[in-house]
Amino acid sequence: MRSEKWRHLLSVVHRESFRRGEFTLASGLKSDFYIDIRQTSTHPEGAALIGDLILERVEQLAERPKSVGGLALGAVPVAIAVTSRSVDFGVPLASFMVRKEVKDHGAGRRIDGHIVDGDAIVVVEDTITTGGSTLKAVEAIREDYPNCRI
Repeated sequence: MRSEKWRHLLSVVHRESFRRGEFTLASGLKSDFYIDIRQTSTHPEGAALIGDLILERVEQLAERPKSVGGLALGAVPVAIAVTSRSVDFGVPLASFMVRKEVKDHGAGRRIDGHIVDGDAIVVVEDTITTGGSTLKAVEAIREDYPNCRI
């Protein structure tokens, strides 16, 4: 049975993100509707609900993670939503982001934010069609932080 927060989030997604029309998806497939979830994850009401619902799941994990993140750009607002709500849940989580490529300036990192090798972490994504973006993030984390538990 869906919680009240879940039903509320679905109404925000419908209002802020659901569009009808002709769309080409990242997979190349065509669709007559599109859910632009970033319109929900960057909306104050949507972000709070996303953060709360993910944290409710995090509380159920056997091992408490230290940080949450994923592949830029889509996972960033989701991770920030979780981080910003985490203190209120008594489960403070830092956040990180994985770039598609290593920066060629500044610190030259592929992963920015708060992640420590050996910590338990949670990888999030804004939308999963094939899982490719999530797998890229996991591969990058495993290369740079091989002892993290994902």
